[in-house]
Amino acid sequence: MLDELGLEPTLRWLARTFQKRTGIDVEVVLEGRERRADADLETLVYRIVQEALTNAARHSGARAVTVTLCRERRKLSVRIADRGTGFDADALLSASDEDRGFGVRAMRDRVEFVDGRFSLRSAPGEGTVVEAEIPLPDAAKETE
Repeated sequence: MLDELGLEPTLRWLARTFQKRTGIDVEVVLEGRERRADADLETLVYRIVQEALTNAARHSGARAVTVTLCRERRKLSVRIADRGTGFDADALLSASDEDRGFGVRAMRDRVEFVDGRFSLRSAPGEGTVVEAEIPLPDAAKETE
């Protein structure tokens, strides 16, 4: 689906199916001009959103999640935010790999592998925000 339709339509499909399955509302916000990125980068962003939504459903108690995808000339940014229960993000991020959730580690590692930036912000009672910035190669194509 991702290869055929592109990132934006696939994220909207993911949001709809996630909402039907979990009852959690998902708003997808798209900023910037639509352009296809490298298929591997689109897959990376999709997997980050998928993992962050899964974590929100499992742990946050949130009723709604907002996914914001921002395309700029040189980077692709994604932000997944919920207003759930939150947690001590500093403790999670400083924990040893054995004590840290595999999903968070996988998201961070995927982003860092492509020289991107990953952040996770949360505090008890404050919800959670997952953000990733992925540099785009000059070859990114704009759609008509």
